[in-house]
Amino acid sequence: MNKMNMCLKYTAFIAFFLIPALVAGQKKSTITGRVLNDMEHPIEFAYVQLLGTSFGTNTGTDGTFVMRNVPSGSYTIQITHISFTRVSLPVETETLDELIITLQDNPNTLPQLFVINKYDQLFSNVPG
Repeated sequence: MNKMNMCLKYTAFIAFFLIPALVAGQKKSTITGRVLNDMEHPIEFAYVQLLGTSFGTNTGTDGTFVMRNVPSGSYTIQITHISFTRVSLPVETETLDELIITLQDNPNTLPQLFVINKYDQLFSNVPG
């Protein structure tokens, strides 16, 4: 029984002290960049994500983005916007400078949409 208690104590020590210390010691990186169109104008509200992770953000009005606290490593970054062709690039956080990513116009945009206002037709015959 005494050996069992010692084993549980060692397991608890490892679980509560050593594992969090190892995870906290992992190096974190910041990924920054700009997303531009082919005329070098910023693209706002493009979605930038690291595939296979929960890291993602949108570009600001100046086309810039920042992802903080990304664990160091190799990733694939993907940038999407409804009006542009999707881009995927391999990135290595250890050697990464600011990314400058250019998106090409997507000629296959959504078809034209017509909106018809039925509200005016319903109430146009109401006396008043």
